[in-house]
Parts: sequence; structure tokens; C-alpha cells
Amino acid sequence: MAHKFILGLGIAAMLFALFYWGGAEIKLLIESFTFILLTLLLTLFGWSLLKDKTPIITRYALLIGAEDTFAERRYTRIVTWVWLVFLLSLWLLKLNSLFFHLTFISLSYIAVLFYLGSVILFIGEFYIRQIFLPHHRGSSLLVFLYRLSTIPLKQIWQFDQDKINTK
Repeated sequence: MAHKFILGLGIAAMLFALFYWGGAEIKLLIESFTFILLTLLLTLFGWSLLKDKTPIITRYALLIGAEDTFAERRYTRIVTWVWLVFLLSLWLLKLNSLFFHLTFISLSYIAVLFYLGSVILFIGEFYIRQIFLPHHRGSSLLVFLYRLSTIPLKQIWQFDQDKINTK
């Protein structure tokens, strides 16, 4: 266990050193990877909002035991739209920085916006949900995070297909 932690720290330190002292090509490669990751997340959230699909946030809510009500589905669809707009905004900023203003500062600024914005949106939504969905009042953030961590990504990915197979 300790050797995995040390190996992980070593890899993280090496990546940081490459990013910090590396040439523009390495920075562009790392930033391109995050652009691709943002593109994939944007596609996943957008795809889940299609007519015959269950929104990604709704899938998570139902899989962690939320009530399958109209209010829950409506609220989680709206939250999925909010995440989609957030991701689209970051994607457009990243695209602009990659192709028009390629500087370390602008690229780092977007990374900070992504991580900080994601945390604020995630935690903020957790507490806002308790206002709009009364049966969520008194929920614990730590219990919520634990429940989220127990859901396999395969279950999220196959949610609509599993729903069709059980009918």
C-alpha cells in the first residue's frame, strides 16, 4: 500500500516538473488532454439530455436511492443542464486559449476555473437540492459522497439499456 502511494507521488511530481519546466510542446500535450476530457464530459452530459435518454444526474440520483418522482426527475434534469452550460463555458474558454492565446497563465486560469467551479457547483447543488426537494433535507454531504463513490461507471453508462432489459 505504501509503495503505491510513493509511486503515485513520484508520478505526480514528475508530471508537475514536466509541466512547469517543460517546453511548450509538453504543455500543449497536457492541455490538449484536458480539452479532450472536457469534450468527452460535454458530450456525455449533452447525450444524456436527448429525448429518450435519462439525464446523467438523474441516473446518479436514482442509483443512490433517490425517490423516482416527477419533482426529482425535473430537478435533476435542470441540474444536468446547469452542468452542461458550465462545461460548455469551460470548453469554449479552453478552445480560445488553445488556439488564440496560448499562454501558460491563461491555460492555468481555465484549470483553476474547472476544478474550483466544479467543487463549488457540486457542493452548492447538494445544499440547494435540499431547498427544492424537501425529502433531501438533513442529508449528509459525506454520506452522499460515499454513496456516489459506490456506483460503478458501467451502471451509469448502461442505465437506459438496463431499464429497457427489465421491462
